[in-house]
Amino acid sequence: MTCPPLRIRVQSPGAPGPDQALDRVLDLAGPSILVGRGRAAQVRLPGTDVSAAHARLQWIDGALRVEDLGSVNGTRAGDRSLVPGRTYPLGWGEPLHIADYLLTVLDPAAAAPLATGATAPLSGEAGTATLAAYLVRDMSGGRDAARLRVRDPAGNERIVPLAQDARLLVGRGPDCDLRLEDPDLSRDHAEIRMAPEGATLEDLASKNGVTVNGEGWTGPGPLHHGDVICLGGSEAWYEDPAEALLAELNQPRDEDETPSVIVEDLEPGTDPGPGTDPGPGTDPEPGADPGTGSGPGLEDGADPKAPSPAPRSPDPARRPTPSPGRLGRSLLIGLGLALMGAAVYLLVWLFS
Repeated sequence: MTCPPLRIRVQSPGAPGPDQALDRVLDLAGPSILVGRGRAAQVRLPGTDVSAAHARLQWIDGALRVEDLGSVNGTRAGDRSLVPGRTYPLGWGEPLHIADYLLTVLDPAAAAPLATGATAPLSGEAGTATLAAYLVRDMSGGRDAARLRVRDPAGNERIVPLAQDARLLVGRGPDCDLRLEDPDLSRDHAEIRMAPEGATLEDLASKNGVTVNGEGWTGPGPLHHGDVICLGGSEAWYEDPAEALLAELNQPRDEDETPSVIVEDLEPGTDPGPGTDPGPGTDPEPGADPGTGSGPGLEDGADPKAPSPAPRSPDPARRPTPSPGRLGRSLLIGLGLALMGAAVYLLVWLFS
């Protein structure tokens, strides 16, 4: 069965700015779409309250459903809090809350207008990366723009902000955006272009070339936070706080492996909530009582929920103490041997 593509609207919690929009739209296709903070997610939501693999949208029997994947801070669809591991129907336009983000799957039959200033719909893997870059910049409210820290051959340094969608021509010519007094530079030496997903650098057939982190460079190719660029006798350092923050958020955390959310098991026949659908294979076994039972070594009548006593740690300073009976026998044997030795000595003295 062919699964129709989904148009997912993501509303960011960031503060609005003049060159940014909080309404992002991503087109994705496939039977299952992963939502989370990690690199494997197709809808990447940067944020400390988002789990690496937070939730999943999937087509089951021709219907769109959503599942929480044991996230730390949970998922809400409409007014329902999702029980991890169970799938729930998700309607067109129904709000899906993940941390401070609001996601909605738009009805493909209805041409829903985008918000004022919203970006054009993104798509595919490139769209996933661009969306993450947009969202992490939304988090900073546009305050942490990328920049270039430049030092010319004379040792003079300057900071050059790199505005969104800017083109920066670097060289010694009079028309350059970044003009450097460097005889080893060509008139038009290199160009840096900014895009939502980051910066690209291209060598414009310069005489003395360009290196990035000591490697020869022609480009165009992407720049990354911390890259060192050498142009003639000048050096530049590319700094992108948003990219650095995104890389930090992509790092796995302990709670990604062990969710802190506690999901209570439902009694047989209990309604999990209005509008929920446990899905196949998720109902409790008949007669099962998740609140009772005993584990190995549990004494009769003991409370299974009571914490077991902590094991007693051995004290290396303590040594076994001999029992009184063993000590008495040792003394008697020693006294007997001493008397026998004294008797032998007396006999030898008498007959000598």
